[in-house]
Amino acid sequence: MSGRLKSETKMAELGGSPAEVRTSAAFRGNGAADAPARTLPAETRFVDICFVEGPSGRKSYIRGGLDVWEYVFTAQAYDWNVAATADHLSEPAERVVLALEYYRQHPDEIDARLERMRKAESDPEVYLPRARRLAL
Repeated sequence: MSGRLKSETKMAELGGSPAEVRTSAAFRGNGAADAPARTLPAETRFVDICFVEGPSGRKSYIRGGLDVWEYVFTAQAYDWNVAATADHLSEPAERVVLALEYYRQHPDEIDARLERMRKAESDPEVYLPRARRLAL
């Protein structure tokens, strides 16, 4: 099973999308544990997602926060747990939810960046030709 399919399957199990995961009090109606999750209206959902062009292409990030891939990478390690991801990154849960919702809508962009990172880790000379290995 590919990473994205596993991710999408897990998100579906958790409520359909990261924004619907009930671990973020910011997206609950009144903060009660049994309150239904809410998502932002479509026209305002990604207003805080920004983009920058760099050597590796376009990169999405959250205004005032981290790159979207950083939230996704960390959330994957925490089995998509919003609270654990927010705690690990020292970021508000609202940013984690926004990043995961953006990822749900644009998985190819983030998955491509994560795949480039995995390849660079496995063969750094190809992706970082001027880097030198240090023997410790």
